[in-house]
Amino acid sequence: MFIAILDNSKTCSHRQHCLFARTDNLAAVARHIYLRKSMGVGALTKLHGSKNRRGVRPSHHRDSSAGVQRTVVQSLEKIGVLESATDGGRKISQDGM
Repeated sequence: MFIAILDNSKTCSHRQHCLFARTDNLAAVARHIYLRKSMGVGALTKLHGSKNRRGVRPSHHRDSSAGVQRTVVQSLEKIGVLESATDGGRKISQDGM
């Protein structure tokens, strides 16, 4: 299900091709949330974003697509690795440890 959704989606607004939307994104998201107490989708978009190369002008950071991160988090919740945190965001469940 996860791969079928993300096969034709862009991961960032400043990218042309789908670079990071594979199953390794599931493991990366689970690891980052494990290393911190809890994380939301917005924090994950900042984490997986990259620089926007603008030609001669200076480069700036751009966030990744929130839809991709949301789909990853929802998939991890569905298999029982993540659960909702009380302060917002998601945290690792007891089954996920």
